[in-house]
Amino acid sequence: ARVRFECIEAAPPNDVDIGWPCDVDNDCERSSDSLQEQYSVENLSLICDPLNSTCQLECDNDAQCPGGMSCYDTDGDGPGAKICVNPNCQIN
Repeated sequence: ARVRFECIEAAPPNDVDIGWPCDVDNDCERSSDSLQEQYSVENLSLICDPLNSTCQLECDNDAQCPGGMSCYDTDGDGPGAKICVNPNCQIN
């Protein structure tokens, strides 16, 4: 038997959302109410991931991430920016 997993990138969003391009001047602002409505999780906010310059959901732990996503420490040092990622596609 063979199993093949592929991670297909979603089309870019039409408004600030996960995957929206960002830089120092683009701060990923979006209301937490609209994020909660979209992802069914309270107190969500977007931050700019410096690794790939896209807006991502900020988190402190896995329970704060929607839909089976995991909270990932972007710089590996514990404190600081953590984002929600699909563990099958993002974490190496």
